[in-house]
Amino acid sequence: DVYKRQVSKAAVLALPLARRTPHRLGDPAIWFFAVLIAVLLLLVANPILRLVWDSFHTAEGQWSLQSYAQALGRSRNLQALLNSLYLGAAVTALALLLGVPLALAVSRTNMPGRGFTHLSVLAAFVMPNFLGAIAWILLAGPNAGWLNRLVVELLGTAKGPFNIFSFWGLAFVIALYTYPLIYVFTKSALDLVSTELEDAASIHGAGKFQTMARVTLPLVLPSIVGAAILIFLEAIALYGTPALIAIPARINLATTQIVSFFQYPLQVERAAAFSMPILLLTIVLLMLQRRLLARRGYVSVSGKGGERRPFDIGLWKWLLLGYSVLVALLTVILPLAILILASLSKAWGRGLSLENLTLANFHSIFFEQLTVRAAILNTCLLYTS
Repeated sequence: DVYKRQVSKAAVLALPLARRTPHRLGDPAIWFFAVLIAVLLLLVANPILRLVWDSFHTAEGQWSLQSYAQALGRSRNLQALLNSLYLGAAVTALALLLGVPLALAVSRTNMPGRGFTHLSVLAAFVMPNFLGAIAWILLAGPNAGWLNRLVVELLGTAKGPFNIFSFWGLAFVIALYTYPLIYVFTKSALDLVSTELEDAASIHGAGKFQTMARVTLPLVLPSIVGAAILIFLEAIALYGTPALIAIPARINLATTQIVSFFQYPLQVERAAAFSMPILLLTIVLLMLQRRLLARRGYVSVSGKGGERRPFDIGLWKWLLLGYSVLVALLTVILPLAILILASLSKAWGRGLSLENLTLANFHSIFFEQLTVRAAILNTCLLYTS
């Protein structure tokens, strides 16, 4: 009997898989995932494959490497690519300096005003880059910028020290509105780090700052690096802010240079070949970010967090509070104030006075300039859709 039962069990296991499992073509989940895959192929894979195809063909459809020779053989185009890489590295470094200390201050210390700091970072996150660029042109323009005019009036110098139309001015503005990614990634990871690990380091004689440097930050390093990669990619892909600052500063970047290929005569093949280095770099960095964020060696971050208590950092908390207020001034308060003042001014060069305030600018935009009103409506519809 035992032998017969074993033979029967073996016979059942040997049956074809299709006879032992229900037919799954009628499962709605299968069709749902099939539709998702089709949409991804249409919206993501199709444009990329078309871009690669065009880069290896002439306008007549013949296979050729001529587009690469023409697009990457000019020193101006190569310099634009290098400038974009330099800009991405500079923006990433500045964003790290802005975001990591704020994330540590809000998540791990007893700094006062942590709620204000968190809200100011979120406000900077939702503020468009190009609006920040316009505000900083008004604030730090070399001739009429309000900060330069203030320095001239206070110190009596010939001109102010700030010039937003420079490489570091451009990197500064982009970093101001991309560093919230560093903050969000880092704070989310820090919120999962148990204080027990830091207590163990303190028991073995490590100081508070040494514990942060050797225990806390290494645990959240994958999240920091992952966010830094995203910021680097966003910096090299931006067009709005470089168009407002880099073009007047005569700084050639990949995003501004590629526009020249779409002027008459149209050079789609050269544009596709010119974009290939950026596309390959993007793919490599995204794969690296995925590997970093998928690592399971950081158990304390990927698992359930334990007890978390804020560090008492003594008088350093006031220094961190001052730093957070400074960042809020640079990213939100000053830009919004200068944009509101400029929108209410009759003439920008007259300065701040009651006689120079007016609402006529809003009346002109919403009731007289139909193209501007249509542009605002189209932008709102685009964001809401």
